[in-house]
Amino acid sequence: MKRFLMMLMLLAVVLSTSACAREQAAGQSAQSTQNVKAASSKKGDFASTYLSNIDKDAEYYVADFDLNQYLLDSGAISIERIDTTLDSTVYIAARYPNGIVTTYCFEGNNNNPYANGYLSTVSVFVAEEGFNLHSYYTGEEDENGVRSEWSHYFYGDANDLLNDDNYEGDYKYFTVKPNGIYYVEAKNVRKNLITVPDFFDQGFKTSILPYINMKDPSFRKDPMEGKIGGITDYD
Repeated sequence: MKRFLMMLMLLAVVLSTSACAREQAAGQSAQSTQNVKAASSKKGDFASTYLSNIDKDAEYYVADFDLNQYLLDSGAISIERIDTTLDSTVYIAARYPNGIVTTYCFEGNNNNPYANGYLSTVSVFVAEEGFNLHSYYTGEEDENGVRSEWSHYFYGDANDLLNDDNYEGDYKYFTVKPNGIYYVEAKNVRKNLITVPDFFDQGFKTSILPYINMKDPSFRKDPMEGKIGGITDYD
C-alpha cells in the first residue's frame, strides 16, 4: 500500500513539473514570437535603406538611389521599362495590386549626349491587368485592354510633387542605380544614368502613395482631383 502511495506522489510531482515546463516554454515562445514580430516591423529610414555613397557636400548629385527596390517596397507587383520613339526619353512603369499604374518619364538632353536623364513628369491612372503599357506609349496597334478615363500628371518639381509653391530647399539630386532598366539612351546610343530630386521620397508619400493605398480606385473619376498638386486630365 505504501509503495502504491509513493508511486502516486511521484507521478503527481512529475505531472506538476511537466506542466510548469510547458507553461514556461509557451511563455518563452510567445515572447520570442513578439520579439520577431517587433523586429520585422522595424524599418530603417529612407537614407539608410535606399541611399548609398552619400556626399552631402556635393554640388548636385548627393547619393546613389535604389529606385527599383523603393518601388518594390512600395508594393509594386511589376516594373517595366518602356522605350519610346523619342531620343533620350524613357518611361518606367510600376503596377500595383489595386490597379494603379504609376509612370515616371525621364528625359535626357539631345544637345548633350553625355548628360544624365532627369525626372520630367509622373503620371498616375488605373488599368486592367491586361492593359498593354508598351503599345499605349509607343502608339503600336494592340488590344490594349481598359484603362481609366483619367490620368493625374505631375511635373517632377516641388510645386507639383510636394504641392508646395514656396519650396525653398536646394535642388540636389539622387543618381538612380541602373538595375538594367534605369537609364536614357542618347542619339549616339550611349546609355546615361537618370536622376530624381532629393525630395523624391517626400513627394512620393505626398502625391503617389494616396493612390497606392486606395482599396478600389475609380476608372471614371480621379479620386484625388483637387486634393494634391499636379493636374487631372480626362480622355
